[in-house]
Amino acid sequence: MTQEELAAASEVLKAMAHPIRLGTIELLATEEMTVTELYTTLGCSQSVMSHQLTLLRREGLISMRREGNTKYCSLRNRDFLRLFKCLQTHIHDVLKID
Repeated sequence: MTQEELAAASEVLKAMAHPIRLGTIELLATEEMTVTELYTTLGCSQSVMSHQLTLLRREGLISMRREGNTKYCSLRNRDFLRLFKCLQTHIHDVLKID
């Protein structure tokens, strides 16, 4: 990777580095969800969820669309889930966390 690519990759990994953002990626792995569904499921406030979604969107990890007053979120690139799966495997196998 070039220095520019390494810097960009670092920013993407920083964008993942929060339990709510990781939970959001996990939830969106299976289906598109509304912002309300996300913050209700993850147990945070609407304002916290909005901030976390802004960070994920800025780094290109999620997409958002609006239907009336409802915002829907989805993963922007499903190939990204391979990295997420590697992280899960590492946690379970190497760190011995169930």
